[in-house]
Amino acid sequence: MWVTASKDFCYDDVVGDVKTGQLFELRGQPNDGGLLKHRLVLPVEPQPDKEALKHYPQCGECGRRFLEPWQRERCGRMHELSAAELRAARREETGKRLDKLRDAGELS
Repeated sequence: MWVTASKDFCYDDVVGDVKTGQLFELRGQPNDGGLLKHRLVLPVEPQPDKEALKHYPQCGECGRRFLEPWQRERCGRMHELSAAELRAARREETGKRLDKLRDAGELS
């Protein structure tokens, strides 16, 4: 089943890190059901075949396919950052997520 990621995470040792909006095929891992249940991944509808996949935006650096052009552009920008800039960007994103959880009362 082809899915798109609703946030960045590591899927498995083969697929590796998955970016927000990235299209990938579930590989029958034990956690696939949990990923779907908790909406970390969403099924792509209609399910694409090999020809249809070619029409989704593709990162020129890593070859990943994305649901939307802005997600591909975000991936491309991440390739341009130095290691230090990348760590800072990830810290900033994590901070924003924590702020949202605090605002929602889900984190003290």
